[in-house]
Amino acid sequence: MKKKHVTIGIIGTGRFATVLRKLFEKESEIAVLQSSRTQLIDHRNIFSLEEVVNCDIVFPAVPISALRMVLEKCSTFIKHENNPLFVSVCSVMVKPEQWMQKSLPEHADILITHPVFGPDSTKQGMVFTNLPLVWNPIRIRNQKRLQKLKNICTNSEINVITMSSEKHDEIMARSQALSFLFGTIGILLDLQPTSLDTKGFTALLHNQAIVKNDSHELFLNIFQHNAHARQILQRTHHILIEIMSEVEKERHE
Repeated sequence: MKKKHVTIGIIGTGRFATVLRKLFEKESEIAVLQSSRTQLIDHRNIFSLEEVVNCDIVFPAVPISALRMVLEKCSTFIKHENNPLFVSVCSVMVKPEQWMQKSLPEHADILITHPVFGPDSTKQGMVFTNLPLVWNPIRIRNQKRLQKLKNICTNSEINVITMSSEKHDEIMARSQALSFLFGTIGILLDLQPTSLDTKGFTALLHNQAIVKNDSHELFLNIFQHNAHARQILQRTHHILIEIMSEVEKERHE
């Protein structure tokens, strides 16, 4: 049996953790270790947090609301002689960058990413062609390992895009955050197809269906932890007030 040269540690067993696992299990030289408190997958693939955080590359695949606490716990288990690469995979990047630099020891490498894909777009972790992965190396001592990870991604035809965390959050506030906002509004309004749907309304329903597959926690986290998204939300609120004012003015006149 061929020796595994790289170990990948995944913290969590959610939908995206499963996508990561499938991505790396395709590589013959990689051993994947997964940690979970709930043990939702077979026991032979469940490992302790201490084992997982001392892998070569570690992915804390947890909600951003839990990331800071998880990182602090991980830091207590990282052996001083080890130099793991920690990779964030949240929908925002500035906050994880700050938390990782503050919580992780100096001998741990840090890579901030946002995989702009999930279970649905990858067909449950089977296809990654042309899907974007935003990538921001922060503290890298082991360049060879970073290149190995990048090669794995490009071999799966993932489009790796290098970008600062700040620029990423600014762009995503005007794309992902807005699509989540409008999709969530549609869900709360209980929008349904009609016999007279326009193409625009059909597109809204399609976006709504995509948003419905994600958790409301993710929606809240995007606006809570991305300052640019909060600004967009506030501006949207003001615009709605202005529209209501115009409508009421016309109605009374």
